[in-house]
Amino acid sequence: MSAMPSHALQDVAAPGGLRVRGLRAGYRRKPVIDGLDLPDLRPGSVVALLGPNGAGKSTLLKTLAGIVPCTGEISLDGLPLAAMPPAERAARVGYMPQRLPDDLDMTVLDSLLSILRLRTGRAPITSDAAMARAMDTLDHLGIAALAMSPLHGLSGGQRQMASLAQALAPDPGVLLLDEPTSALDLRHQVTVMRTLRALAGEGRLVIVVLHDLSLAARWADEVVVLKAGVLCAAGTPLSALTPETLARAYGVRARVETCARGYLSVHADEAIDADPSH
Repeated sequence: MSAMPSHALQDVAAPGGLRVRGLRAGYRRKPVIDGLDLPDLRPGSVVALLGPNGAGKSTLLKTLAGIVPCTGEISLDGLPLAAMPPAERAARVGYMPQRLPDDLDMTVLDSLLSILRLRTGRAPITSDAAMARAMDTLDHLGIAALAMSPLHGLSGGQRQMASLAQALAPDPGVLLLDEPTSALDLRHQVTVMRTLRALAGEGRLVIVVLHDLSLAARWADEVVVLKAGVLCAAGTPLSALTPETLARAYGVRARVETCARGYLSVHADEAIDADPSH
């Protein structure tokens, strides 16, 4: 399935999509994000959240998912997410954590059925409908053969795809994915990112935390670069991933080059010494 054309991030209210203004979030007495404004994030796009460790990427994702309390505006298609009942919000916004717990004693199929019973946010789902939706989701992701496999026995790549299936099962319009390619080999990275592109091509907004800048440049329509909870840059990979942005956000001297197939690649050459006397 071909992906939809990329959509430019816009700093104006949009009839559809995710809007974040004046966002403040953190943990107890430790603020992580303080007054963050994002350009509106539009359906049909893959948006990569980038930035160094501690930039607030995972905190932002958890805040959008309703896991971390916040103040400020978060609205989806013009509706405030904070005012939605948890089940309705979970039906509209699917969240994939960095990793599944290691001690989950259930099959891949059972995990999806449990989520569908708890998170539909719509009319109660029948057992037959839940089973059909769960199997459709696994088939859609190409992992129907894993339906009866225990979660604790899956490989790293299989666990990532099973976690993605859990986020996708309620058929949300927004997918939030926290480092879905971490610890995966190159083949599985490509498989996951191609899957995300196809899901965006169906009209979903896919927001994904990535550490690999070249992977983000290759697969994302838009990137949002954070540093210390502050927006550092946003736009297409070509416009936002500049040597200047990388120096400011990551503290490195870097080259951004285009390969023979027209894809951007990022090469960090050296760290910038914070001490000007060195």
